Amino acid sequence: MSKQELFCEKNGKLHTWHTILTGFAFLTTSIAWAIYDPYITKILNRLLTESV
Repeated sequence: MSKQELFCEKNGKLHTWHTILTGFAFLTTSIAWAIYDPYITKILNRLLTESV
């Protein structure tokens, strides 16, 4: 199976499901990062102020 077959159909269009799954993966990563970022900042700030 060549790279062309993985990403495009024979007519040159993108595979719909591959495009949707890739978009869903990016969406999931963005949501996870949006939830993770504020909490880890608070945790690190608390740990750094307690150690001083």
